Amino acid sequence: MMMCHDPSGGFFTCREMMKTGDLLLATGYKESDTVAHGWLYYQEALSYFLMPMVVFKNRYHHVCSTVEDQVLLLIIASGGDDEAIRSWCSEESSEIRILVDKSPRFDYYQDLTEEQKETDEILALGVNYRGLAKDDTIFQIIYLFNQMKALSEYREDVKRLGALKGEISRLNAVSVDVVSNNLLPYLASHNVGGEAGIVKEIQSTVRAIDYFGKMSYLIHLRDTLPFSEEHAPGLFKHNGQLMGRSLGRKFLWMILQDLFFETPGVNSILNEFVSGDIEGGE
Repeated sequence: MMMCHDPSGGFFTCREMMKTGDLLLATGYKESDTVAHGWLYYQEALSYFLMPMVVFKNRYHHVCSTVEDQVLLLIIASGGDDEAIRSWCSEESSEIRILVDKSPRFDYYQDLTEEQKETDEILALGVNYRGLAKDDTIFQIIYLFNQMKALSEYREDVKRLGALKGEISRLNAVSVDVVSNNLLPYLASHNVGGEAGIVKEIQSTVRAIDYFGKMSYLIHLRDTLPFSEEHAPGLFKHNGQLMGRSLGRKFLWMILQDLFFETPGVNSILNEFVSGDIEGGE
C-alpha cells in the first residue's frame, strides 16, 4: 500500500490523498459563489492530487494518469495561465521524470509532427501545436480559455493605453506614438502578434475542436446551465484512484463553465467566436 506524507505530519494512502482532494474540490464549489472566491479550496485540492508525486516520482503520470484532466482544470481555477499549463505538460522545471513516463501531453506545445504536417485537414486548421492537432478536447478547451482570457486582457490594456496617450498628449511630455509603439508588444504579457495573433489562436483552436466533432461541447458550455457530463460526455476522465466514488466529479464541468462566465470579458469573447446552435455544432 503506497503511503504519502501529509503536511500535518501524518501518513495517508495515496487513495486517501485523492479522496481529500476530491472532497476539497466539491466543498470549494458548494461553499463559494464564484471560482475566484473558491480558489483557496481549489489550490489545496490541487496540492492533494499532486502529493502522490512524492511516492510515485517519475511514475506519477502513469499511475495517476486519470487525474491529469482535473490537474489541468485546477491549475487555471487556482489562477494559473497558459504558461502554467505549458509547464505542467512539458515539465520544463521538473527533474523527477524520465522520458518513458513523461506526461501524456509532454509534447503538446511542440511544433506539429511531420506526420501531422502531411495531413491536409490538420494543416487547414491553422494550429501551431501538436496538442491542438490531437483529439484531446479538455486540453483544447482550456487552451481556448487561456487565449480568450489573454484577448480580454489585451483589449483592456489597449483601452488603458488609449487613456494614457490622451494624458500624455495633454501634458505634451513625449511623443504619443513613441509611447504607444513601445508598449503595445507587452500588452497582456502575451502575444507579439497583438490582437490579431491571439485571435488567430482562438480561431484555429475552435476549428480544431470542431474538426474532432466536439463543437457541441462548446455550444453547450456557452448556452446550457449548468454544464454537465451529459452535455460533454467523456470530457474529464474518471479518477481511477477513487474507483468511481467521486464527490467532486460533477462539479468539474460547472467549474469549467464558471471560468468562462466569470472571468472578465471572456463570456462575450466566447459568444464572439462560437456561433451556431447544437444542430449546427454537431
